[in-house]
Amino acid sequence: MKFFVSVASCLGSCLLLLAAGCGDDTTGTGGGTSAGTGGEGGAPVDDGKFRPPTNGVALAEEDACSKVASAFQSRLTALECIATAPSCPGLIQAPTGAEACSSFDEGTALGCAEYVAQSADCEDLKFRLGDCIVEPIEGSAPNGCPT
Repeated sequence: MKFFVSVASCLGSCLLLLAAGCGDDTTGTGGGTSAGTGGEGGAPVDDGKFRPPTNGVALAEEDACSKVASAFQSRLTALECIATAPSCPGLIQAPTGAEACSSFDEGTALGCAEYVAQSADCEDLKFRLGDCIVEPIEGSAPNGCPT
């Protein structure tokens, strides 16, 4: 599922193609970065990405992705941007290399949704979607998908 919004009144500055994780070296005006605990054995990760705090509650892959994708779609519409985004579950799997049907930390899914929802403009929205990491719960696959 890709998101498309076409707005006739949108000026050229609103046009962006969103391709998170495709090697785009665009910098944004988004929030800061923080170290998370996505490394081996819970070791902190300092990759420059925004990593919201975890809360330890497992969330199904579809639900976690839906939270971020919905926040993106809402902000996309509010800002009158034209953009595309990776579809679920790739939107949250690809940045971490998570195994299909993993469970994800609810706190990071909610944190990324909030981070995306606070985007100031179209460019910031693009940056924030690609900058935020929803943490997979190690060893949880295939429990993150319905049976």
